Amino acid sequence: MGEEGGDDPQRIKRIAAAAYDYESDPRWADYWANVLIPPHMAARSDVVDHFKRKFYQRYIDPDLVVEAMTSTSSSQTSRPSASARGSATPASTEQPRPHNSGR
Repeated sequence: MGEEGGDDPQRIKRIAAAAYDYESDPRWADYWANVLIPPHMAARSDVVDHFKRKFYQRYIDPDLVVEAMTSTSSSQTSRPSASARGSATPASTEQPRPHNSGR
């Protein structure tokens, strides 16, 4: 099965997408200018690479399969909200006390 990985057409397409000269393609500048993401995300190379693959899929090779962004960034977002939600329960119990003293 290891040999199949070397002949994987998607692997070859990903290599071609990574090797593509995006900076010399004026469509890339226009595409990237229209991607709406927070500045701290736009500075991450994995995020830029993801959108470069999306661009390549759209304009160069529609058969390229672009996977969703890795779940590490979304799971980090989910975990704090779950823990904040758990800690919000005791805080909500304490909220009526300051509210009553605020009369």
